Amino acid sequence: MGPILRLRGVSKMFRLETEARTMYRIIRKLATGEDERKSIWALKDVDLTLDRGEKIGLIGGNGAGKTTLLRVILGIIRPTAGTVELNAKATGFLSLGVGMERDLSVLDNINLFGMIMGMGKDQITERMDAIVEFSGLGEYLHSPLRDLSSGMYQRLAFSIAKESRPDLLVLDEILMGGDIWFQKKALRFFEDNDLEGSSLIFTSHDLGLIERFCEKAVWIEGGKIMAQGPTEEVISMYGRRPEG
Repeated sequence: MGPILRLRGVSKMFRLETEARTMYRIIRKLATGEDERKSIWALKDVDLTLDRGEKIGLIGGNGAGKTTLLRVILGIIRPTAGTVELNAKATGFLSLGVGMERDLSVLDNINLFGMIMGMGKDQITERMDAIVEFSGLGEYLHSPLRDLSSGMYQRLAFSIAKESRPDLLVLDEILMGGDIWFQKKALRFFEDNDLEGSSLIFTSHDLGLIERFCEKAVWIEGGKIMAQGPTEEVISMYGRRPEG
């Protein structure tokens, strides 16, 4: 059985406006065909392989390309160059509350977000009690989501995502910003359940979390992979990088 994920030469370019859009600039672009936008390479020739059951931690500074890489892996955006081979069901949690509806109740959002996570109606019903118990939101089931705090949003989204039981779970700093109680509970889940055999790609600025849960680390800067390999070795290299 081959890798669950393989990236070969993956690059991603974005074009950014350098000036305000004016009618003159629009007409000039139509007349000349010139594109005055600035080209930014968020990813550059990334090669990465993830085996089944393997857990990889992505490290790097803000703007290094970590979130862009996760979006490419999940198919949210397409790479400018290179190939992405994903041989599994993948679930991603990249932004707080994305896919949820603030005006719907917590119960309705469990059903909605569960379907977004790839769960069928019967699966959601079967795992409803586990979702509610883990999130700690039983008393809020019929309250609109807009009445919940951001920490409660996080609890709910993570509780649903973990019950979708994907082959690959992609997480982007989801344990940051929530309440301490839930952070500890989520960490216990990682330790006790070992994701039930799921593969994991996890980004965090907390290197202790990466070292604790990932056997392999990938250091990204400027859209390029600077190093990848055993977690302790890569984190050590990252710690010795020049400042600034």
